[in-house]
Amino acid sequence: MFEIGAAFPEMAANYGVLSGPAFSISYAIAGIFMGLLVGKTNRKNLLAAACILFSLTQVISGTTSSFAVMVGMRFILGLFVSVVEPVAFSLMGDYFPP
Repeated sequence: MFEIGAAFPEMAANYGVLSGPAFSISYAIAGIFMGLLVGKTNRKNLLAAACILFSLTQVISGTTSSFAVMVGMRFILGLFVSVVEPVAFSLMGDYFPP
């Protein structure tokens, strides 16, 4: 019915891995360390790098023909998304008065 189902036949049985732990575990664990990293580096550069790498993982996910690579990119995506939240809150606090 959908093209993604034809491209990845194992998607029906393993979608829970792709939508749950593949992203959530890396996001939750890396979020702690990224929050510490925000205070030690240039936040604008960190945000720019995270956005570029986030986009790269999405491009690779969209062009792959391997479900394992898609799961890996989803895991790496969690790492880069965990950078965005602490950086964004910190920058908003700097640019907008309370």
